[in-house]
Amino acid sequence: MGVNKIPLAVNGGIDFGAWLKPKQLMVLMEYLEEDERVELTTLQQLIVKIPEDQIEDAKRKFDEVGLHYYKVGNYVKNLRTCNFCKGEEEEGMPVAKELNKRIAGQDVPFTLRPAYTGCPVGCGEPLVNDIGVMKKKDHYQLYIGGQAKGYNARVGELFADHLAPEELYELVDQILELYRQQGRKREKFPKFVKRLGLENIRENLNENLNIKTSHLNTFTGYDTLETGYKRKGIFNMKELTLNVQGMSCGHCVSSVEGALNELDGVSDVNVDLGEGKVDVKYDESKVSVNQIKDAIDDQGYDVVA
Repeated sequence: MGVNKIPLAVNGGIDFGAWLKPKQLMVLMEYLEEDERVELTTLQQLIVKIPEDQIEDAKRKFDEVGLHYYKVGNYVKNLRTCNFCKGEEEEGMPVAKELNKRIAGQDVPFTLRPAYTGCPVGCGEPLVNDIGVMKKKDHYQLYIGGQAKGYNARVGELFADHLAPEELYELVDQILELYRQQGRKREKFPKFVKRLGLENIRENLNENLNIKTSHLNTFTGYDTLETGYKRKGIFNMKELTLNVQGMSCGHCVSSVEGALNELDGVSDVNVDLGEGKVDVKYDESKVSVNQIKDAIDDQGYDVVA
């Protein structure tokens, strides 16, 4: 009779990039056969199969060398993150670590992939994952329902803006609880979001999980319960196309997109390098056309229209 093995998803945790130290690899080798194939997932996890009678000893050794381990199956996966290239504090690494600690491994109807990025450049790809968090200046945005694969690939919906860390943690916890309560068996999270709809999700968060009106009002991306949690500024959104000279490479695109996404009120930026055009969606109650042009000019490019 063969030995029963338990799979664990293992990585080095949230840090400046994805790394493993030699001492961590040496511990992993204790549980691998010489010719055994080890899966490396798209979440930069190694799937290591541990004999059931050694699982607690393995976890202890993993803890000692700083390895992080997660359950395999229909659970919330570990947080996919950016590389925090602008620094630990500026890009909110402590918040990412705390969020990951709170949600990774939670039971859900189907595997759920959360993502985090420390600035609007979005290297952690939060808009195309099930749940996405983006730090923007000193606050956090929460996106839900993104999907990166298949014919139904889509960008997630902005669910809340201007969140403080504790508000972010609580809101994500409540959304996951709602998914457990009302999600169908093996229903993917984007399908769940589409089936319920954003307004119904907001209503259920209040009715089923007893969120206080006063607490929801601290999520400043939304109005009060009485107005149906309408998104502030949704009727003030405008679209602008600018002709910009001097852009010649991918770095230019990143510079322009990064500068504009830093502006409070800008919701979407698309740079067409070939045509020399920049399309901007923005809330005219928060940011002006001149501010948008000045942000581009500050990067060293000329706005000609």
